[in-house]
Amino acid sequence: MLKRSFMLLALLFFACSCTTGVEIPWGPNADVSQLEERIYDKTPDGEDALVVRPNIASRDDLLRYRDMKILEAQEILELTEERGGERPYFPVVITLAQPIPISELNDMLSGYDPSMEKSIAALGPSKSVQLGKAQFEKGVDRILPNIIRFNSTTGRGQLSYDSMSDGKQMARMEDELAKLEREQNGIEGFELVAGVRSVMGGVHRDGLMALYDDSRVFLADIGPIELYRGDVVTAYWDDVSDLVSTYLSR
Repeated sequence: MLKRSFMLLALLFFACSCTTGVEIPWGPNADVSQLEERIYDKTPDGEDALVVRPNIASRDDLLRYRDMKILEAQEILELTEERGGERPYFPVVITLAQPIPISELNDMLSGYDPSMEKSIAALGPSKSVQLGKAQFEKGVDRILPNIIRFNSTTGRGQLSYDSMSDGKQMARMEDELAKLEREQNGIEGFELVAGVRSVMGGVHRDGLMALYDDSRVFLADIGPIELYRGDVVTAYWDDVSDLVSTYLSR
């Protein structure tokens, strides 16, 4: 299966963190609400950290969770308005409403990032298997992608945006995995990136709410308000693509 094949390329895959630092364990002190768990802990350096994870058991829970996170994002925008000029970008995890092909992700990014337009146009027919590569311009571009998570023909994975915008590297990886899947599992027509599930990186404060009006986006999560109030110095949160797949894609 794909999991076995991916082991050969493990060094090319990147661990995802929505801020910086290493992964921290779940702590004993948890403020548990109906829809979300907020767990306070310490980083290995002794700094205050917060881990956020959804507590979802139904489709209605998931939709209410989305509404709750939108309201929290609005509060964060108000809270940070005065210092928005100095720090206009927020860390963001964008969960897509359903997996989309790379070509559609290119189109989506070009709609938010003027610097992407020429790069994507230059790809031509190859844009279905390769992300556009651009020199992002801060203050102008609204999304600064870092990590892309995706479904493959037989599994899932994640790669840095830079890796996925390298067409030769992507083609080589796909060919190697396709050969392994064909020889070991009898699978033909393998696709390394069959659909993009989520994007992690940065979002400009002026572009955040526009993401909620985008039908391709389920949730653009900029993290807990405690991070912006200064209650903690680090926060960890994840995409909700598995929950979207479970409760909305049936």
